Amino acid sequence: MGGLGSDVAIETADVIIQTDQPSKVVRAIKISVPLVKLFGKTLSWHLALKLLF
Repeated sequence: MGGLGSDVAIETADVIIQTDQPSKVVRAIKISVPLVKLFGKTLSWHLALKLLF
């Protein structure tokens, strides 16, 4: 894409892989799944406490 295309992609992307290893996408997904579950548990815990008080 050239210099201009990669600059545009970096500005609009949520996640940027700066290496030539697409396997890092799989690793990022494996890391994010437990974090999303933990976030859901934490959010529900906090909402339950707010309702209790």
